[in-house]
Amino acid sequence: MSFKQNIVHHYHQLINDKIVSLTNALNDLRESSKNETKSSAGDKYET
Repeated sequence: MSFKQNIVHHYHQLINDKIVSLTNALNDLRESSKNETKSSAGDKYET
């Protein structure tokens, strides 16, 4: 592999790793939003 190909491969791998990391974070946020309950402020008029 040439020097240029090594650099492209390296950055391609870094970008793929970042995509995986961000996808996992997004999935975690989606799951946590599903499990969130109402705050006490949201229950003010629901008595």
